[in-house]
Amino acid sequence: MITDLLKFVYVGVRDYFLYFGGSFVLLWLVFRPKLQHRKVQLKTRANSKQWFHEVKWSLISQVGFVVGLLIFGDGMAPGLFVQLNTNNFGVLIAASLVYIVIDDAWFYWTHRALHANNRLYRSIHKIHHRSIDTTPLTGLSFHPLESFIINVPLAVLPIFIGVQSNFFFWAIYISTLNNILGHNGFEWAPKWWDRVPLLRLKTPSIHHNLHHEKSRGNYGLYFTYWDRWMGTEFADYSTRKVVLRERISAKAGPLQAAPRVDVPS
Repeated sequence: MITDLLKFVYVGVRDYFLYFGGSFVLLWLVFRPKLQHRKVQLKTRANSKQWFHEVKWSLISQVGFVVGLLIFGDGMAPGLFVQLNTNNFGVLIAASLVYIVIDDAWFYWTHRALHANNRLYRSIHKIHHRSIDTTPLTGLSFHPLESFIINVPLAVLPIFIGVQSNFFFWAIYISTLNNILGHNGFEWAPKWWDRVPLLRLKTPSIHHNLHHEKSRGNYGLYFTYWDRWMGTEFADYSTRKVVLRERISAKAGPLQAAPRVDVPS
């Protein structure tokens, strides 16, 4: 058991530096001058102090992941209700889509709760919101307890619905990609994105980036519909999105600094 846990920690740390760290190097250090027209927040607030904070808490957050494994086990035993053959690619895709919908709902409501309760926010979630101008390094910068909360669906659902190990890797890498897209600080969705109804449901980078800039709103993870249904989508989200995509389309860099935004107390 201890060997398996250490293996999970090793893989988590390795993947953090490989995917989150690698994205940071490429986007913020190597190609950043060429991507300035895609930057969501016009004023750059991220600095080396923030980056150190993000790496430190991303490594500490692995504790929450390990605790989840200790409580729920590795989740790879047959489910109590049904066993799915996720070695079948079609079944894997279907199971992943169902999981994403459930995970998105869980994230929206727990995320919103962390903001609604000042004690929870200050003691747990504020660590993540120290990053206003987000980078890929922000993606796993959590208090261990929040890391545990976030990973509950991945740990609990397989207890009831059995899956093979490939499902876990698939779900984790989908989550990793979405996490990097949400925190990388640049917008990648093209101007025509919202013309496609299904694509309109997906949260673009600016959706979560505005959450870090303004805090109370845009709580969704994968999809936008919970924020629209619950009235928590920022009023200026659509306008900011259009302006940003026009800037990207014109390949024009930021012309003015955004107003200062203080970290919520």
